[in-house]
Amino acid sequence: MIAVEFDYKIEKDIVSVWVHDEKTGKKLASLQLPRKDVEYVARRAMKELDINEEDAYNLSVYLNYVRVTWGLL
Repeated sequence: MIAVEFDYKIEKDIVSVWVHDEKTGKKLASLQLPRKDVEYVARRAMKELDINEEDAYNLSVYLNYVRVTWGLL
């Protein structure tokens, strides 16, 4: 399994996500997610898991990426 790193940018209505190979830096995937979906999961994570905002958004981007690309959630 490849180790990956997520980079994202929150814009007006979308969150742009880039997935890179952690070792080589090669871009593996990119997608855009609705900002409202990412913010909803982040708010729930902060409330339910008692984590800080940055970690909540990182978790939200990852979970939304999995939901969209793999259809698991």
